[in-house]
Amino acid sequence: MMLQRRPLPLQRETLCCLSLLVALSLPSPARAQPAVATTQTPNVAGQTPVSLKLKWTPRPRVRRYRLQVALDEKFTDIVFDRAVVGLEHEVTGLQQGKYYWRVAPATPETGRYTAPALVEATAYAPPTATPTPVAPVLAVVMRPPANVGWQAVIGAVARPIAARLRAGKNFDLVALNSDGAVYALDGSDGSALWSARVQGQPPGDAAKERSGNVFTPLVLHASAESRSVVAVAFAEGVRGLDGETGRELWRTALQGRLAGGTVAQMQGEGGTAEFAIATSDPDMLYVLDSKKGSVVSRTKLNGAIIGLPIPFSHGDVHGVAYALDNRQLDIRRRDGSVVRAIKFDVPFTTPPLVLATPRGTLVIVGTEHGLIFFEGSELKPLGRITTEKDAPRGRLTAADLDNDGMIEIVMVTRNGRVAVISTAGKVNWASEGATDAYMATFANLNNDGVLDVVAASGASFALGFSGRDGTLLWRGDDNPKANATTGDGTLRTLTSSLSSTGAPLLVGGDANRSAVRAVGLPTAAGNAAVK
Repeated sequence: MMLQRRPLPLQRETLCCLSLLVALSLPSPARAQPAVATTQTPNVAGQTPVSLKLKWTPRPRVRRYRLQVALDEKFTDIVFDRAVVGLEHEVTGLQQGKYYWRVAPATPETGRYTAPALVEATAYAPPTATPTPVAPVLAVVMRPPANVGWQAVIGAVARPIAARLRAGKNFDLVALNSDGAVYALDGSDGSALWSARVQGQPPGDAAKERSGNVFTPLVLHASAESRSVVAVAFAEGVRGLDGETGRELWRTALQGRLAGGTVAQMQGEGGTAEFAIATSDPDMLYVLDSKKGSVVSRTKLNGAIIGLPIPFSHGDVHGVAYALDNRQLDIRRRDGSVVRAIKFDVPFTTPPLVLATPRGTLVIVGTEHGLIFFEGSELKPLGRITTEKDAPRGRLTAADLDNDGMIEIVMVTRNGRVAVISTAGKVNWASEGATDAYMATFANLNNDGVLDVVAASGASFALGFSGRDGTLLWRGDDNPKANATTGDGTLRTLTSSLSSTGAPLLVGGDANRSAVRAVGLPTAAGNAAVK
């Protein structure tokens, strides 16, 4: 897989009743062209690391270029990736050895790359001046420390969940493996707290996992006043387990196969959180009392739910929002009554994302053509972002990346791209490499005051992209030789924890589909926990 980031050209459109319309172009990778000139200039003998000074021929009316350096000719293991100004640049901090490099115009969209050129970094060459960096980003892609992290061999886990299972312990984990066993793990070292077999209803086949309809456990977090509850599937419905011990608290029979669920404050502030669970065959929405497992309400749906219901709150309205495969977007209260419903003209591909913004509640949902923005109280369409020959998948996520009070939306697409979009409709950047990602998460990787975007990525376990411009900052390594061909189409999510020494960890299922592993993030990541 070739990893490259492409700035996105925006095309404004005009359409009645929509106030925000942006065309988002996500082109396929460009073909390589013949190699250009290169000069290597490692540092003075005896000093490590070494550096490479690279030069290339000019392109007409191009001043800004995209430079990539990798360990392999296919650029699957990139060690340097950034925009530079001029016709030469010195890449520092490299180990001695052979590298491949290439450049492409970057004004404003990344153009056609040159053919990969081989160059060797050796221990000696005449010293040269290092050009001033164009932007304060790291030159070499960061890697996890080898002595931080853990691995729990409990089988294939697609979506581990950060959970507060024990009062006073903020970094436990719940993991459901592909054989239908649920594990509670200590997030600091991966040791098992308890496990439970989900009889008769494993997560489902690969096709269901790719579609996003996998019933992952639901966790009502522990507090000073109450113990945690973990809701898991079983053959006839749902079981409620004590989060600290795994002891069964209740079990409730439900019709149909569990599709997805959420924990929602459906009684408003101060009310007890409840489980909202959707089933298929028949298509139903259940609200369960989280402490007793009793059915509060059951509602027949007009289609199969996409992914899972999402908590919704606007003014005195509390409930859940969800998208159906019949192109309908609904908001329902605790008793099952409809707050709002709208039928659209294209199929939905993601659950809705519900955001509280300074201008009110915003609902965003992925479709076969891109993203649709709705005003929350009436579900009035506000605008759209279209994706050319691509579509959002999994779940949308959001965060205020640059701490300016404005939330950014992050989507992952079917072609493995990750894009950051403002709530005002501006496409900030898009990068390639999120091949296995169900959704993106966030961490401050380089301590620059901006949250960066982290996504699952095949044999690399995970990649971290600069929240500023999508530059590759960090790579969480697996063994490329062992994992390059093991992908089965299952989409993975990542979550966070802390080691026993307080080091920030990124946790997810490994690319071999055999274990849950935690890798160390840069120390700076502790300044903004992964979300």
